[in-house]
Amino acid sequence: MKKKIYIPILLVLFALTLFACKKDEKHPQYEKPNWKISEIENVQVNFSAIFDLESNLSVYIAENDELAAFVGNDCRGTATLINDLFHITVKGTADENSKVTFRYYSSTTKYMYEAIDYVDFEANITLGTIDNPEVLALTLRK
Repeated sequence: MKKKIYIPILLVLFALTLFACKKDEKHPQYEKPNWKISEIENVQVNFSAIFDLESNLSVYIAENDELAAFVGNDCRGTATLINDLFHITVKGTADENSKVTFRYYSSTTKYMYEAIDYVDFEANITLGTIDNPEVLALTLRK
């Protein structure tokens, strides 16, 4: 008699466990971008940055990854990957006061990410160093 009670209880628990598990959310995958620096008039100044990615993303860094700086939809700089750090020069004008955002493409996952925060364009500054890179906080682009 006890076996008859246990079987329905086990089936109910199994069903609850099965339906309680969330399926992995699918994220859009992208082709490798072909970011090219936009032609802007009176480019006179720039700033440089050395970026590392947050630890949850840095494990996926690969040679074919891309990182670029944008003001609106204008690409203002593309990064070079050296020893798992992204080195980038962002171009602007002498009176530039724009907000710069960064986009990152992971060739491993084929996901596109965007920086959580903007960087105010400021001529002739350097963000981060090789010994102490700026960590770029990113969010998945949907």
